Amino acid sequence: MKARERERIVGGAVRDYIGAWQAIMRVEAQRDKDVAALHQQIEDVRSAAAEEIDGYQRSQAGAAAAMHAQGRNVDEIAELLEATPRDVRQLLAKTRGSDTAEQATRPNESAAQRAVSLARHEAVETSLRAVSLSRSEPNNPG
Repeated sequence: MKARERERIVGGAVRDYIGAWQAIMRVEAQRDKDVAALHQQIEDVRSAAAEEIDGYQRSQAGAAAAMHAQGRNVDEIAELLEATPRDVRQLLAKTRGSDTAEQATRPNESAAQRAVSLARHEAVETSLRAVSLSRSEPNNPG
């Protein structure tokens, strides 16, 4: 029963992670639209979006931390999220507020990391959703 509860929690964390990623995608799309329409305010729009994205990235970090708290190691979390162990360590460090997390979220690095992650996450979003659903209780609807 403990294993089933852990899997339920991990499944919930995966769903939280996916939800945060989808929210980030919506925010970035809206940001790009606003920048085109309001060119004179481009710096304000980018700043507001970056703050909101940071909040969602914290949600992702929290999801990774929840998995870690349930006994998953970095490699297992990385496999589950189809991320690199380095990405997972950065997520976990962000939840601890360490200097490593601050370095990992510098604006230039963050933009580059998001550009690379965007392609990867778009490709694996369906897989993550499938993993999330397979971890939930399939024989107990509702």
